[in-house]
Amino acid sequence: MRKVLLIGKLTEIVRDLNDNLSEDFIVQLSSLQMENIQGMIKIGKPELVILCLLGIDRLDKEILSWLNENVRDLPVLVVTSHEMWQMASVICGGKQFTPVFPPFNKETLTSTCYWALRKEGEAPQTSAVGKVNAKKLILLVDDNAAALRSIKGMLEETYDIILATGGEMGIQKAIDMQPDLILLDYEMPGMNGNATFEMMLQINSIKNIPVIFLTGVSDGKRVMEVIDKHPAGYMLKPPDKDQLIALIESAWNRE
Repeated sequence: MRKVLLIGKLTEIVRDLNDNLSEDFIVQLSSLQMENIQGMIKIGKPELVILCLLGIDRLDKEILSWLNENVRDLPVLVVTSHEMWQMASVICGGKQFTPVFPPFNKETLTSTCYWALRKEGEAPQTSAVGKVNAKKLILLVDDNAAALRSIKGMLEETYDIILATGGEMGIQKAIDMQPDLILLDYEMPGMNGNATFEMMLQINSIKNIPVIFLTGVSDGKRVMEVIDKHPAGYMLKPPDKDQLIALIESAWNRE
């Protein structure tokens, strides 16, 4: 799991941020004291900083200036109001800082964190099948909460995972996040997996992203209508972890 340093006044807002992030990241908390922030960054070595400026009386320019001058390679999300961001952006211009405005929920916050991490680039690491590569981002689209948790648990040590609970959400997240691969369920209410895949193939910005179908549907006719569209793979649920990772890696190796 990735390390995140959450800086802010201990208010209900910061507690909510911590609760929303703790399932997907290792969250370290720091007060707005400059010495605490410097120590936490030096010792904890976070990969992302979230600075909450909500609930404070005035903008602390010292923190922004220090982050800008001393840890420029560390991405920073600034949770703030539009008014305070106008003042803050004068100090913290450039791609290191990204504003996050309320309202937000767990999904949007998590997605923004992964986007900020990917934006800054990542160090190479060894995958579960021995391939050395940058940690890649996989979008998992499934309306079943248990399936989302199970498959995410299988893959999160090897890849970054973002979740979508339906076809429409999956398409929007694919456009916004540009994942390296999509795992797509077939049976979903509303727009099913087949219809979702058809729509993805019509959108230029995402049509070349490899798609693997993960589904409990084994009916021959339904399988063929998907295979005819040439996805990167097809696997029945529940998947075997090693076989799934091998299928994912083979999808990239064919590119």
